[in-house]
Amino acid sequence: MQRGAKGIRFRLTLSTGIVAAAFLGLILFGYLSITYLLWHFKEETARIDQARQVQVDFKVQVQEWKNTLLRGQTPADYRKYRANFEKMGDQVNERLESLAAGMTDGHPAKERITTLLAELNRINPIYQRALGQYDQN
Repeated sequence: MQRGAKGIRFRLTLSTGIVAAAFLGLILFGYLSITYLLWHFKEETARIDQARQVQVDFKVQVQEWKNTLLRGQTPADYRKYRANFEKMGDQVNERLESLAAGMTDGHPAKERITTLLAELNRINPIYQRALGQYDQN
């Protein structure tokens, strides 16, 4: 009988060890999954913050365009507001390029950012020509 009790005790100890190891494996897997998700969440949150900053910069650029047209009546004011407009345009482009560079090719927003950059590069010369005509008046 002693031998049978040792066999049961061994099987029970082995089963308990296997269940404990499986449980610890699940805990480790859960921890690693949560860590990855938190890292991914922080990365996406940073991208959202960058996109919001681009939006603010673009609004400021539009305001500088208006300032150039409405308040740039003297040569000094015109130069000041035009320089601000161009600076904000460069900043918008740089931030968009940085945002796109930080995304993988499969990211859903990368194509939209690339399209936006192409459109901005298309219309910026139009704004520059318009300012050149306004400068001549």
